[in-house]
Amino acid sequence: MNVETLTSNLPAFFQCLAECHFEVLTKPEKRTEPINETQLKGLFDRLTELALSDVFETVGSCNPWNLAGLGRDEVRNAAVLKWLLSPRGDHGLQAELLRNLLADIPDFPQEPSRYCRLAVEDCPDGLRDSRVDIRIDDPRNFFLIIEVKIGASEQSDQLRRYCEIAAACARDGRPWKVVYLTCRGSAPTTAGEFIDDVVPISWSRISEHLRMIVRMRKGGHEISNFLANSFAKHISSF
Repeated sequence: MNVETLTSNLPAFFQCLAECHFEVLTKPEKRTEPINETQLKGLFDRLTELALSDVFETVGSCNPWNLAGLGRDEVRNAAVLKWLLSPRGDHGLQAELLRNLLADIPDFPQEPSRYCRLAVEDCPDGLRDSRVDIRIDDPRNFFLIIEVKIGASEQSDQLRRYCEIAAACARDGRPWKVVYLTCRGSAPTTAGEFIDDVVPISWSRISEHLRMIVRMRKGGHEISNFLANSFAKHISSF
């Protein structure tokens, strides 16, 4: 090709090129489906379940409450029991254990209200000498004291004094009781005239409640079930 001819024709070529219209081929936009939150949650729950199952198979019969040093210490075991009884506790059992405990008390309310509050190592009357292990105060519903025993014996007039405290705290007309929690569900010896207001319950009974709650739960969290079962095993040895 003659170079002079090519050079002279270039302006005309670019002019024609500028006037051309080319069809631009693009890939069709792919439609993105919205995320199904229910399916996504199900996937995460399943992955968590699989991961935890491997963890629990690894730890085997390991009991975290023994590792935490609870042993037979009444104060420490009372603190864990109070946590599991609390409807607002982060244990995942909601109010199930408390409902089971209330069902063991004759002629007593069996459903806690949303105002129910629990305290451990509490002095309901403000006096340090009258400190109780667990206080369950449900305004306009019921008042309950739990005296925890594992190795210690009753002090002089101990349960009678606790009954007097409970009666004073429930002077608004609420039903009240004192639960005497011992290794064998022994009858109290210091209740005096309040003997009918003291309800003996054994640690093994609490253990039975926890195991039953875990068995009956559907879709309960593995960690929650593990903690409940391991505490049930721990207290069944008392």
